[in-house]
Formats: sequence, structure tokens, C-alpha cells
Amino acid sequence: MPPQFNEKVLEVWFQYMASDKKKQRENSRQKISHVRSCLKFISAPNTPTMDLKCLWNHQRIKEWVESLSDLAVTTQFICVSSIINFFKFLKKANLKEVTASQKVLNSGIFRFEELNKKISKKLTSHRMRIRASKSDRIVAADHVSFFLEEAKTSLPEDLENLKATLSHESLQKVYGLLVGFIVCNTGHRKGVAENLTAAAVKNPLKNNEGLCLLTVDEHKTSSTFGQA
Repeated sequence: MPPQFNEKVLEVWFQYMASDKKKQRENSRQKISHVRSCLKFISAPNTPTMDLKCLWNHQRIKEWVESLSDLAVTTQFICVSSIINFFKFLKKANLKEVTASQKVLNSGIFRFEELNKKISKKLTSHRMRIRASKSDRIVAADHVSFFLEEAKTSLPEDLENLKATLSHESLQKVYGLLVGFIVCNTGHRKGVAENLTAAAVKNPLKNNEGLCLLTVDEHKTSSTFGQA
């Protein structure tokens, strides 16, 4: 009888995925919980073993994916993608604790990917509906232009007022105008402006004309796109 599934394998995967960013570590822990619940489901009534022969049971895999149907389609896609990524990691990592053959892992990956394609089609339609609903909330272009012109005039005055009064109300006004100005001009999320540091402002990159480039290291998509 092969040994029961070793939780240390999941911890190795966690260390492979996670960084020092809190959100990414939380997401990595969530992916581990997806893998744990999936293995328990497709192995029932037995317990998962290190040979992962439960992956031959394509019917149970199908039933597990179907059990996610009450969740949002985005969550379904993330859950199944987590499983696929875990088994792809096992293929490359060649951990001594894992006795599953490449054939077993390939079989499981193929089945999960096949089922995830169906979810992906639903996800595309879902995203289109979300974009359509968001378009109704887009601020009109003439309003954006008006705000930018007013902010250009108001910001220098409000900054001087903030220096003089140091009140919470003055700070709120300057912060709101500044973040709005950045978002409207760059298209970045407000979180980028929120994570702009004093050090980045004090030591910017400058071109020959004296214009400054402010960079933000920490933001939602920094792991994919790098600095904002």
C-alpha cells in the first residue's frame, strides 16, 4: 500500500509560488486548499496516496469539477487551474516523496484541462457581460477633461494650503485631486497611486527636459507587468 499523501509536498509548492507579498501568499494558500479538497474528493472513500492513482478515475475528476458549479465561474476556473498547475509542478520538481508516474500525472492534467476548457468558454461570456455592465459607469470624457483642467489650477493652491494648515480636510482634498489626476492621465488603478512612496517622489528619474518619471514597485499586477 503506497504511503498517504505527504503534506510536505504542498508546502514545497507553496514556497515555489509565494513571495513576500501578503496577497500572493494568501492566494497561494488558497490554491493549496483547492488541491487538498480535490485530492480528498477524487480519492474517496480512500485517502490520497503518493502514487496519485486517483488521477486515473476520470469520472470522479468530472464529478469534482461539477461540484464547483455553485461557485462563480471565475472561481471555478481558478480552482481547476490550481489543480493543473500543481500537477505540472510535480512533473518538473521530481520530488522524492512523489511516486506517481509521468503517465499518471499526464492523464490527470489532460482530464482537468479538458474540463477547464468548458469553464473557459463560460468565463469569456461572463467577462463580456461584466465589461458591458461596467461601461455604463464610465465617467463621460467631457467630465474627465473638466476635472483635469480644474485640478491643474487647484492642486498647486491646495498644496500651499495644506502646508499652511496641515488639516485632515486639506490633506483629503489634495490626495483626492492628485490620485484622480494620476488615474485620469495614466489609466492606472488607484492602488498604484496609493502605493506611491515618498522616496519615489524625492528621487525620481529625470530626462534632459527636467521631466520626472515616478515608479511604483508594489501594485496589483506587479508580478506580471513589473513597475508602474
